[in-house]
Amino acid sequence: MRKISDYNALQLAEDPRFIDWVTNPTIEKDEYWQDIQEHYPLIEKEILTAKKIVESYLPIENGIPPARIQAVWHKINSKKKNQFKIYWNSVAAILVISVLVGGGIIFKERQKNNTYLDFEENVEAYSQLYSNNQPPILFEQNQVDLDFSNEQGIVVNNDSILNIGDNEKVSESIMEKIVVPYGKRIILTLSDNSRICINSGSQLVFPRKFTKSKREVYLVGEALFDITHKAKMPFVVHTKQSSVKVLGTSFNIKAYADEDYEETVLVSGKVSLSNKNIWDNPTVLYPGQMGKLASEAEQIRVRKVDVETYTSWAKGYLLFKNKMANEVLQQIGRYYNKKIEIIGSANNVTFTGKLDLTEDFDVLLKRITKTSSLRCFYENDKIIIQQ
Repeated sequence: MRKISDYNALQLAEDPRFIDWVTNPTIEKDEYWQDIQEHYPLIEKEILTAKKIVESYLPIENGIPPARIQAVWHKINSKKKNQFKIYWNSVAAILVISVLVGGGIIFKERQKNNTYLDFEENVEAYSQLYSNNQPPILFEQNQVDLDFSNEQGIVVNNDSILNIGDNEKVSESIMEKIVVPYGKRIILTLSDNSRICINSGSQLVFPRKFTKSKREVYLVGEALFDITHKAKMPFVVHTKQSSVKVLGTSFNIKAYADEDYEETVLVSGKVSLSNKNIWDNPTVLYPGQMGKLASEAEQIRVRKVDVETYTSWAKGYLLFKNKMANEVLQQIGRYYNKKIEIIGSANNVTFTGKLDLTEDFDVLLKRITKTSSLRCFYENDKIIIQQ
C-alpha cells in the first residue's frame, strides 16, 4: 500500500480520510494532517490543491463522484498558471453556491477602495471619530462604548446620544472612521448589531448603515469581531494584505501597519481568508485555527492555536504560552501607550503566564522583571529592557 505522503492532489481528493477531514474537521484530524505536512513538506502543495477540489463540491454526503474530481484535476493540470485563475472563475458559481449551503463562504471579490486602509497615525491622547467629513469627535476615556444601532443617533457609553446628522437612507453611503491611539480601546456596535472590540493603535472604517446586499469594514491594527448572522448579507473585513468573509461568527484579526504579517484567529463559526494577490485560492478556517500571512508571502499558513492567547486582550488580560519577550512587551507597550525597547539577549527570553491589564503599568512592569531574568531602566521617555 502506498504511503499517504506519496499521494498527489488527485489521489488525496479521492481518499475518504482526506475528504472526511476537509468536510468534518476535528482537533484530532487537524493534528494528523498537520503532522503529515510537517514531516513531509513536499506534500503541502498537493494538500492545498486537493482541499480546493473537495471544497468546490461541499456539502458532501456520500463522497465526490470520481468523474467530477477527474474533471477538476484535468482542468487544473491542463492550464498554465495564468489560465488557472480563469478556470476557477468559471466554476465560481458552483463553488459559492455549494459552500453557502454548507454554512461557509468563499471570498472572490476585489477590494474597491484602498484609501480606507491608509493609516492615520494618532498622536493625540484621545480616541477619535471622523464622521461624514466633519471635524473629529474626541473621547478622553481609556475605553469607550459607541453604539450605531440606535435610530436616534450614536449611543455613547450606554447613557448619552450623540447626534451627528440625519439618519435617512442617504446615510448608507456615509463612512465613519474610528482612530484609536495606543493606550485606548473602543467597543463598537454596528448598525446590524455586530460587536467589535478595537484594540490600541488601530483604526476601523465602516458605513453608518449597511446596504441590503453586503457589509464591509476596513481594519488597520487589531480587533475582535462578533458578527450578527445574516444569511443574505456576508460580512467582509478588509486589511492591507487580506480579506475575511463570513455570514456570522467570532474571530480576531491582527494587522498592524508596523508589522510584516497579519493573523486571523477563528473563535467560532467558519470564515474564508483570501490573499489580495491570490484571489482564486481562498483558505477556509475552522474554530481554533489561525491563518497567518507574511507581507511577501503568497500562501496563508494555517495552524491550530490556543484561541484565548489571541483574544484575551479584549477581556482585560494577556495570556502567554512560550511567547518571545519582544512580542509580549510590544503588546503591553501598545496597550499602555509606552515606548519599550528590548536589547541584547533579552529578545531570547520567553514568557508563559497571565498579566492583568487593569493594573498600573509600573506595577505590571515590576511583576514581569520580578518573575524573569529581565531588568528595566528609563531613558528619557523610553523604557529599556535588558537581561
